[in-house]
Amino acid sequence: MSPRPPLLARALLMLLVPAGATRNGLLGDLHEMFAERRLCDGSLSAALWYWGQAFQAAFRYASERLLGRFRQIDVRRSSRSRNAGIMETLIQDLRFASRTLLKSPVFTVVSALTIALGI
Repeated sequence: MSPRPPLLARALLMLLVPAGATRNGLLGDLHEMFAERRLCDGSLSAALWYWGQAFQAAFRYASERLLGRFRQIDVRRSSRSRNAGIMETLIQDLRFASRTLLKSPVFTVVSALTIALGI
């Protein structure tokens, strides 16, 4: 195999990652890591690793593009009713807090006792 990363995976990244410093940095870092892995683990292992990293990065940037379009639509909708957004955010924060406290019951008991003693 060649010492270069898989060309098709690199083309996938060139297509989906935005041009500029982000793309150049990502491709440069992947190329360096590919060369190191190729020396340590062999060409096949390095190529499989590169493909995995390429798919992860491609999925991330493709989903960001797609979600960016949806966020623009949400911003237009949410600008109409700011007060409803505050309540939704408060409810979301309370749900997150309750889930976090339920995941660690010892912490919940210790913090509740500390607050009770403080009051």
